[in-house]
Amino acid sequence: MEQKKILISLVVPLIIAGSIGTWFCTRDTLSDPIRIASGSIGGEYYKFGDALEKKLRSRARRPVKNIETTGTMENLRLLKEGVVEVALLQSIIFPDLDNDDDDELNDISVIAPLYLEPVVILARKLSGIESVYDLENMRVCTGPEESGTKETSDNLLKFYGLSDKVTRVPEFFHDNSSHNDRNSCDVGIMVMGLRSPCYKEMGKTDVKALELPYARALAESKAFLAEFTLPEGVFARHPLPVLPHKNIQTVAYTALLAVRKDASSALVNEVLSTIYRTDLRIDFPDLLPLKEAREWSEIPLHLTAQEYYNPLRRMEVFATRMEAFAAVKELFFAFLAISYFFWLRFNELRKKEEIRQNDIMKEELDGFLQETIALDRKQMQSESLEELRSIIDQITEVKIKALEELTNEKLRSDQMFSIFLMQCHNLIFKIQNKMGLLR
Repeated sequence: MEQKKILISLVVPLIIAGSIGTWFCTRDTLSDPIRIASGSIGGEYYKFGDALEKKLRSRARRPVKNIETTGTMENLRLLKEGVVEVALLQSIIFPDLDNDDDDELNDISVIAPLYLEPVVILARKLSGIESVYDLENMRVCTGPEESGTKETSDNLLKFYGLSDKVTRVPEFFHDNSSHNDRNSCDVGIMVMGLRSPCYKEMGKTDVKALELPYARALAESKAFLAEFTLPEGVFARHPLPVLPHKNIQTVAYTALLAVRKDASSALVNEVLSTIYRTDLRIDFPDLLPLKEAREWSEIPLHLTAQEYYNPLRRMEVFATRMEAFAAVKELFFAFLAISYFFWLRFNELRKKEEIRQNDIMKEELDGFLQETIALDRKQMQSESLEELRSIIDQITEVKIKALEELTNEKLRSDQMFSIFLMQCHNLIFKIQNKMGLLR
């Protein structure tokens, strides 16, 4: 019983300590700081990243940093390298969902579709460009190398057979720097939300929007492209020149918010709650509402995002986890039961071995007793002092040998062992008295 109490007193604290340690090491936490890769200053991505930074900082009470980038491809690289925790991406980077060998996307998960990003081609009015096919031999701003605009521009020019017929300028058409390439572009291809500050600035200049012919065919040629109509005057209205001057048929991608696949559930839930449970939509009226985001299924979402959009799935996951917990609990108790069984078996075998060893030692003790009896008989027949001294030495050797070999505590506390020691002592005393009389 005492051993059981000791075992329980050792096992229970270890289980509790292990559970606490496991929870502490595996619990979801928010990174510090939370870094967001957005886009270039003046673009819709940077504006959204800036607003998300402020709302998220206020809600999570953590440092949040909006990082300026050239766009989608740089954001993707920074996200993969772990430089940022959240990134804005164009859906153009997801060309083939069935391509498991795409190393660029294996570690990335989308958590939210944000808003539509129409493809807009703006041309200078004085350039004489009236349609997409007039871009031949023109200088076209196609966006920096690591931008999603660059990818879109390449696909667009290829679709219209203009890949080798234009001069590409790797800059944004709305670049407000002193770079001379911006002023030398005849036309610019742009991909961003309708509320981008760049479009408002463009409305003050001498540009016009070009319609994309065969918009439906273009939308069907690439994944995640959809037909889109630019409303008349959406960028600029009276007293400025109307931009666009009429409804323009084009196509649009979807702006996405992404994290790494190993991102914590705490981070994903906090970001999604910031998007859908704050007044962020006031600044971004084109932001897809929660209902539409919940029904959006173009790209498989992060598992935590799926649970966020679908509470029933969250309950299913919870139920699955509870079942798993129950299974683990059963395994744990089965392990304890098996361990207890083995402990009982081991204890039983140990006791049997102790009994066997004790029996062997008792037989040895009986042998030592027989030796002392034989020596007692021998001294009774002896009258020689030398022989009696020899008998005393033999008795002492038997006693020492018994003490060395019979080490079992239970045996030493046994009455038979005490009798043996007493017999040795009395026999030596008796021989010494006899020797005194013989002298």
